Amino acid sequence: MLYFLIGALVSLVLLILLSVLIPSGQTFDWIHSYVPSIQAVGSLAILASATVALSLYRTTTTRHLQEDKFKASEAFLSEAKVSLEKTYELFSGGDDDVPPENSRVMWLTVARMIVRYQKLKALITEPPHIEIIEENEEFWRYKFYSLLDRNSGALSRNYFLSPEHRHNGNKIYKKVDCCNF
Repeated sequence: MLYFLIGALVSLVLLILLSVLIPSGQTFDWIHSYVPSIQAVGSLAILASATVALSLYRTTTTRHLQEDKFKASEAFLSEAKVSLEKTYELFSGGDDDVPPENSRVMWLTVARMIVRYQKLKALITEPPHIEIIEENEEFWRYKFYSLLDRNSGALSRNYFLSPEHRHNGNKIYKKVDCCNF
């Protein structure tokens, strides 16, 4: 656009100068002889304007796509952080000094939540966000380790047995009706 305006301005200035310097009858004949050249310059100016416009369009489009990608990564980062926090809250039951509840459903839910976190983490694409989530993961990994370590005495073999099998000693029960067809 700038080249077009500069070309138009130069053409206008040249026409004014020529009309002053050359007598009026001869000016139009002289200009008329250069019309193809003037049209070529005008076409080049239009080509330059179109090139600049296309370049600006591509730059703006690329910038918007990068911003959208960054925002999506940021949203996944936020959700992944919240996911780990919720997982720890569920696992700890809100009290770090008590062992996690001996519930199969709770253990399965925590495992599923960790898998969902890993899927969210895989969707984070921006390098700064990847660094942030890795630091956050280290923090929560330590919190989980610390909770389990503090309560390691309570996490004996009996803790992991189902309630109906806790008091039966070392007997191992086989599932009998597994595959009866």
